[in-house]
Amino acid sequence: MRRVFLIQTWTALQFGTMVCFHASSTDAAVPPSQPSSSSYLKRSTNSAGNLPHFVAGLNSLRRGDREHAKQQLDKAIENMNGVFGLGHSAKQARSYTGEEAKKFFLGESHERSFACLLRGLLYLDDNELDNARACFKSASFHDIDIKAKPPVSDMFLAEYLDYKLLAAQAGSHSVLPTDFKETFRNFPAIDLGENCHIVVEVGSAPVKRAFGQHKHILAYDIKYPWFQGLEVTVNAKTVAVCPPEDFLYHATSRGSRDMDKILALKSQMKTVSGTTGDAALLSAAAIAASDSDALGVALIVGGVGLVLKGISAIGNPAVDTRYWTNQPRFLWYSAAAAHVGTNSLKLSFKDKFGDPVHQIKTNFVIQPTSEKRHHFLFLSAVGNEY
Repeated sequence: MRRVFLIQTWTALQFGTMVCFHASSTDAAVPPSQPSSSSYLKRSTNSAGNLPHFVAGLNSLRRGDREHAKQQLDKAIENMNGVFGLGHSAKQARSYTGEEAKKFFLGESHERSFACLLRGLLYLDDNELDNARACFKSASFHDIDIKAKPPVSDMFLAEYLDYKLLAAQAGSHSVLPTDFKETFRNFPAIDLGENCHIVVEVGSAPVKRAFGQHKHILAYDIKYPWFQGLEVTVNAKTVAVCPPEDFLYHATSRGSRDMDKILALKSQMKTVSGTTGDAALLSAAAIAASDSDALGVALIVGGVGLVLKGISAIGNPAVDTRYWTNQPRFLWYSAAAAHVGTNSLKLSFKDKFGDPVHQIKTNFVIQPTSEKRHHFLFLSAVGNEY
C-alpha cells in the first residue's frame, strides 16, 4: 500500500578498516573511498547547485563532524525550498539550444529526500523533535509521484519516523492513524522506550547514464552490494530492523520527468534538421551540376541546408548526468532501548540468500543527562562492499 499525501551522540563505522569515530570527533580522516569535501568544493561550479552540499554534508557526517554536516544540508534544503524551475538557467535548459546540465542542480527526487532524511536524523540527535518531524515530512514530500492520482510517496522510513516521534512526543500510541498497522505492517511496532536510533548505509549511489542517438535518454546503473540483509544486536538482544530504503528504486519509480519530453523533442528536431539539411545540400549540388542557369536556385537551397545543419549542430538534447556521487544504495534503520554508560552493538550482514557474510562488533557510550534524549548512531559501509 502506498501512502497518500496532500501536497503539503552518533558514530560512523568504516567497514574494512573497522575504525569507529564518535560524532564529536573532527580530526578523523575521510574514508579513503570518498572524495574529500574540500577538494570537491574546489572543483565545483555554480551549475553544480546542490551537489557540493550533498557530498560535503554526507562526508562530514561519516567522519563525525556533525556541525559541518548540518550547515551543508541546511544550504541544500534552503535551495530545494525555493521556487522550482523558474530561474534563468532552468529556462535556458528548456530552450532548443540550451543544455540541461547547465541549469542549477537541485538534485533528483530521491537525492532531495535523502538530504531531508539525514537532516531530520541530526535534529533527532539534538532532541529537536519538531524540526526532525518537519524534515521527515519534507523527505516524503520530495519523493511524491505527482503524476499518480492521487499523488503518493513511498519513502516509508521518513513517514514511519515522523509517526514514531509523534507518538514519542505524545507519550502514547493513541495519536497514530487508524491505518498505521496496515501501512507499516513490515515495520517494527513503535516502542516508546527506544532512545537509540541506528542507521546503516550500504552500497553505492545510483549512477546516471545517458543513452540514445543524442544521449537524450536517462537511465541508472548500479552494482549490488554483496550484503543485502542486516541483523542488529544491542546489549546481546536482537532488535527489529526496518525494510531498507532502496535509492535505486526511488530513482527509477517516479516516472518520466517533464524534462525528458523536452529532451526527446530536442533530439527529434536535431535529427530532422540534420537529415533535411543534408538532403538540401545534396539537392543544391545536384542542381548546380545539372543546370548552370539554375545557380541561384542552388544557392538558395544550399543556404537552407546550411541553416538547417547549423540548427542541428547547436541543438543539445543531452540528458543531465550529474548525481550525488557518495549517496548509498540501501539505508537500514533500527532502534533500541540503550542505557546510560557503555552499550554493546553487533551488526551481522547477510547475503541475498540470508547467510551471514560479515560481522562487526563495537561499543557505544550514552552519557547521563537530566532529560530523556534520543541518540543517533550512523554507520557507513559505503566503498568497501564489493
